[in-house]
Amino acid sequence: MKYHLLLSCAFSCLLATPSMAEAEVWLCKRGDLEEYTNVGDTKNCRKLDLPGITTVPAAKAPPVPARAAPATANVRPAEFPKVDASTQRSRDDDRRKLLEDELREQETRLVELRRSGNATQPEQLAQIARVEANIVSLKRELSRINN
Repeated sequence: MKYHLLLSCAFSCLLATPSMAEAEVWLCKRGDLEEYTNVGDTKNCRKLDLPGITTVPAAKAPPVPARAAPATANVRPAEFPKVDASTQRSRDDDRRKLLEDELREQETRLVELRRSGNATQPEQLAQIARVEANIVSLKRELSRINN
């Protein structure tokens, strides 16, 4: 039963392939099994008379309008909220303090991980690598604020 299903799938693939659409298809019987093939011998095979494949071209997609080039990156919409300089400076200071605190915590964590003596264990190495990556990211963010 599975073999007939496999043959049916193979036969469907033969019919669906455009380059094979005009090829001859043969049905060969070998004992209780039927085999579909594009090469038939005269013994136990018969050529199948299949209808031609009809193709219909797809409808053309509507043309895509060209996008306008963006203006400058510094243009701000009129309704965009604006913060005065002292408020922004205060926010930057708060952000800097949070990042510096987090950096200190990560550096302390790194020292603890390295002191634990399990620095050869895969899990420990993964934790050390993650903490080192965090430190690099925090330093990068702090450099953005300071510039």
